[in-house]
Amino acid sequence: MAALSMLYADALTRLGDHSAAIHWWRTAKATADMTGDLDLRLMARCEEAEFGVYGQRDPATIVQLIDAAEQLAGSAPSCRKADLAGTRAKVLTLQGRHDEARRALDSFTDSIDGPARGGILPTHRSENVAHFTASWVHAAAGREAEADEKREIVLANTRGYQYAANVRLHEALCTVVNGGIDTGARQATEILAGLPPAQQSHMIIETGKVVLRAVPIERRNRPAVRDLQALTSGQGSSRP
Repeated sequence: MAALSMLYADALTRLGDHSAAIHWWRTAKATADMTGDLDLRLMARCEEAEFGVYGQRDPATIVQLIDAAEQLAGSAPSCRKADLAGTRAKVLTLQGRHDEARRALDSFTDSIDGPARGGILPTHRSENVAHFTASWVHAAAGREAEADEKREIVLANTRGYQYAANVRLHEALCTVVNGGIDTGARQATEILAGLPPAQQSHMIIETGKVVLRAVPIERRNRPAVRDLQALTSGQGSSRP
């Protein structure tokens, strides 16, 4: 039941139905707790925190979820604690705390080669997750060379559209952060508009919004930025 609840929450997050998704995350945690299986309990909490970064929870709440999960995990190293460090890197990035985000990323990458992920959803997560996280963290901080390297690794080793679209949006984010506002906004708009409607998941659109939020407020009236804003708000999208 815990695994099924996680899958429901995953799907609902991709659809942008946050209230329903949060309900199923809570169900997943409750049912996992009933089993007494620590790894399953941590898995549910790791997934809840990670999916929260896509507009489902505010950053402060995600940090609280991570802190609570780390307390449950205890002091012993584990793959779940590594996952939590990766999510912490993302949420610190969303908060603009780039030095702290890099330290969390370093902790994540240092421990990612530790104990293998186990549990009942062994294929639920991509092996590209470390490179994907690094792409996001470096791009948001404007570290172009490092972001480029990680993005290319993800693109070379992923088959699905989700990671590919998002790391390309990371490239647009880095361009905006480094001052190329029109170029980055146009790039993000082209990426989103080029996706078939069925692939325009909430998680991809939310990454587009991250690009938009990187534009200084006083420059958001530029035509290229307005186009991106219209697309990410659904006004210029073909999504149902």
